[in-house]
Amino acid sequence: MNKVFFNDVPNIGDLYINMVLLEFELEPVLFVCKDSYSNFFLCICDDFIDAKRSWITIKIPVEDLLDVINDKITLLSAFKKSKNKTIIIDYNPDKKIYDYRMANFSDIDETELPCEDQYLDEKENFDDYIDYLKSYIISYDIQYDADYLDTIFINLNKNNCEENFSIGKEYNPVLDTKTLEKPNDVNIKSNSILLFAA
Repeated sequence: MNKVFFNDVPNIGDLYINMVLLEFELEPVLFVCKDSYSNFFLCICDDFIDAKRSWITIKIPVEDLLDVINDKITLLSAFKKSKNKTIIIDYNPDKKIYDYRMANFSDIDETELPCEDQYLDEKENFDDYIDYLKSYIISYDIQYDADYLDTIFINLNKNNCEENFSIGKEYNPVLDTKTLEKPNDVNIKSNSILLFAA
């Protein structure tokens, strides 16, 4: 992992610099962070003139992050559509500490937000990063197997690593009485190391 940029964010932990999208005098102004669980966060420095810095940050889905980088949505749209609270981060240079607070998007002063029509407009050297982000998109297809009862087979692709698992009830052969055996409760079979279940 890269260096910690924000440490001990409440309910999140440390945030590590993942990619600087825009900088001013070697200071990151618009950048992406990741937490220890590979969640992505879009961060904008809204005050970088003096030593006292301030940032607005949101947890962002990879798909939305890609849309920002590809200029499909504005920076403001990314904040508006987020279902997560916005994290306001203030740095106090005298105490050398970060202050964190959560806010609803509607409660943020408009002067702290990107302009309504502001796109990233910086695509240089992002091709590798775009490919990197695409590797985090989960794609799956679902197939029904008629030989099993209420079974769904799912092919999962994340980080270009294919995993297969099935969720459903075990196969039940017809008994001598010509009736089906009562199916078991949900049976999960997987060759995946990590399986997420709702």
